[in-house]
Amino acid sequence: MSAYKANPKIRVSYSYKHAETLPEVKSPIYETSPNMRFQFDLNRDPYVRLQILDRGKSEAERREEASGRGSAMVEQDQSAPSFRPPSELRRGVDKQDFNQRWMAELRAAVLNAANQSQSQESCERDRAPVSQEPSR
Repeated sequence: MSAYKANPKIRVSYSYKHAETLPEVKSPIYETSPNMRFQFDLNRDPYVRLQILDRGKSEAERREEASGRGSAMVEQDQSAPSFRPPSELRRGVDKQDFNQRWMAELRAAVLNAANQSQSQESCERDRAPVSQEPSR
């Protein structure tokens, strides 16, 4: 029960009193103004933005984008049907192959980290002020 109906001495507007009898009028401003909800959703959170932009993609497109992430070794070792000998016969070969690929990937990661640290050191050296000694 509204406050007006409970106490008729309360002053309220005409439109509040007669809301049931008034015609429903849509303001033209709502029809001409752009919908800002989509832009708001895109800008409010980066994760929500990614979800919204992924709505139009197929499952194959999503998988293709996700395949570029992670280790190359993990990507190559994804399960796929193949004819292989029993595990007892291939255990030694698989271990040796795994160890070789592991060392190759580890070596590449260490070289990459070393190259990055050398480039950072050279940039810091270039930025350091040069001390000027008086010439004789």
